[in-house]
Amino acid sequence: MSLSKIGEETLKKLINRIGHAVIVVDGQLIIQAMNNWFDWFTFVPCSQQVGTPLVGLLKSLDEGSLTALLNQGIESGNCQMEVTHNHLSDLQMKDGRMLESGRIAWLTGDRITLENQIYLLLEIDLLVDPLTTQTSMDASLLEHHYYQAAIFESARESMVAFDYAGTISIANHSFSTLFECEAPPVGAKIFRFIPSLFSSLEPEGFHKRLLSSQAFELVGFSWGGDKIDLDCSFSRLDIAGSELVFASIRDNRERQKQKAELVRLAKFDLVTGLLNRSSFKEEVQKTLNRSKRYDQKFSILFLDIDRFKMVNDAFGQEFGDEALRNFGHRLGENIRESDSLARLGVDQFAIILDLLNGFEDAKFVAKKILKQISQPFMIQAKELALTACIGISNFPGDGDDADTLIKHAEAAVGESKQLGRSKLAFYDAHMNERFSHYHEMEARLQVAVEKNHLVPFYQPQIDLKTKTLVGVESLIRWIDPDQGMVMPGEFIPVAEESGLIIDLGRISFLRGCCDYQEFANMGLGKLKIAINLSPKQFVDQHLIKFIQQVLRDNNMLPEHLTVEITEGHVVDSRSKHGIEILSKLKEIGIQVAIDDFGTGYSSFGYLKQLPVDIVKIDRVLVDGSESDRNSAFMLSGVIDIIHGLGMSVVAEGIENQAQADILSKEGCELGQGFFYGRPMKKEDLVNWYQEFRTQHGK
Repeated sequence: MSLSKIGEETLKKLINRIGHAVIVVDGQLIIQAMNNWFDWFTFVPCSQQVGTPLVGLLKSLDEGSLTALLNQGIESGNCQMEVTHNHLSDLQMKDGRMLESGRIAWLTGDRITLENQIYLLLEIDLLVDPLTTQTSMDASLLEHHYYQAAIFESARESMVAFDYAGTISIANHSFSTLFECEAPPVGAKIFRFIPSLFSSLEPEGFHKRLLSSQAFELVGFSWGGDKIDLDCSFSRLDIAGSELVFASIRDNRERQKQKAELVRLAKFDLVTGLLNRSSFKEEVQKTLNRSKRYDQKFSILFLDIDRFKMVNDAFGQEFGDEALRNFGHRLGENIRESDSLARLGVDQFAIILDLLNGFEDAKFVAKKILKQISQPFMIQAKELALTACIGISNFPGDGDDADTLIKHAEAAVGESKQLGRSKLAFYDAHMNERFSHYHEMEARLQVAVEKNHLVPFYQPQIDLKTKTLVGVESLIRWIDPDQGMVMPGEFIPVAEESGLIIDLGRISFLRGCCDYQEFANMGLGKLKIAINLSPKQFVDQHLIKFIQQVLRDNNMLPEHLTVEITEGHVVDSRSKHGIEILSKLKEIGIQVAIDDFGTGYSSFGYLKQLPVDIVKIDRVLVDGSESDRNSAFMLSGVIDIIHGLGMSVVAEGIENQAQADILSKEGCELGQGFFYGRPMKKEDLVNWYQEFRTQHGK
């Protein structure tokens, strides 16, 4: 039987009972019917719209898309189209609110056919009381078989109606799908699917539930016996004097998964999957309670990856996250199942070593870990070398509660990082003071950066043959408004460790290059400016562009800028990436200098491998050269070798005329030191320059 036999009036009755605004159109997209919801809730009079094109009412709908949808439906017998708020922007509710969303549903074939034409139904969600909408829908569900087909069957939620004996009168397709039934289980008992539904088969039990207006979390079972977590809500239907229960059912399994995921996210680190800080603290507390009860020992290892921010800066966060996962995995391979592993911060990990015989066990494990993680990691086809420092606190000696033990392990790792890379340290009572001092210094330094308390000082560089000023070295200084000058030896290590050295480096480049023009205006000429580059800046993927932009902004020629990197840094930077950075600097025309040559690594072998223009020999090679023959002989040999490699020499730490004369005689090009001038503010350079020229008869 088709609805063509029922007629247009039946169609109108049908759609008027649907709890949504409904438009029915034919295959030519001409409106055939509209329900009363439009009259009740919108400014659109239905009587004026029937027989007009749908796109005339909803101008934001694309006629071509709807036609394509029709063709799709003809070919496949199925089509669905979501309607967004944008499509409904031409309609407005009488209370001023806009229509929210909707869908276009295929209503042909075994669903609705009128005069053998193709029909679409536009169902629009209205911002109305959901209970009112529910009631309107409920009244239509059982009035006629075709109401079931058009409304009940098209619902996305699982819906079922049953009597107080539990016998199912009707169920939609979504219900059959959810419970894996081949056909709607009409006549079956609802408690076959939801055993926990009835507290009693008496009507009063149902009335109590229905009147509660609550949604219930219940357990259901598919036809095959699989457990299903459900969300159920109930309402009462009065059909021809008979009372039925209407149930709207949602699959709660996805929500349960989401709950479980939220619990997991609350306990575990998102990147590595390891315990997070709060969960680690809980594990420390559990271990502490057990150790107190059974008089046992345990240790906390706090690990801090050395200079990990450089990895993120150079290769990006995705690369860095993969590196952290690999790092955590390697840590896990070197501890027991009874131990606990966590990620506490960006580059910080921690381990609970439980059930120790003695604290030498902790030292043994820590050394083993340091050795294992020093082996290269393969990340995205790149070989990555990582090192870490470890701080260790022990129970019972280093604390009696979880917070204290964790804090002391963190203080110990701070101490180990002062010793260099890949070091370990046990907590002692004096570390708290040093740890507090470090963090206080870091906080003060951050304020100094923000308030421009960091300024460049300039030390003159002299041509040793002509006795003329040719350049200056820019040295960052911290002038605290309360405590005065803070020595570089105090704050530079803190800046390196905290990452603030990047800010200091940018200040040096920006201020130094800006002063380049001012030096010329002050009568000092076009001075070359040497600026120190920190290890953390060295791997910054934006470094080259930054320097080029600063040069352009200040009309500074690249050949007037020298970038200085320490000897130890050069040794660490003999990677492909490091050599590429140095090469790019030279290609631009910037000179590259190795600073502090002779302080510990002194090897001429690596010099010929690097694109370097200048070698700055440290004062340790200059001291005593004027009075000690061996020292003078060594100094002469170093200068000759550097010249032989095609590089020029700058001598640091010149303190007297005799040293200057020896260096000049040996062919050293430039010199700097207290003999010529201490580091000074920009505005003091003019007075110094006048005195220097007078002194040397210039």
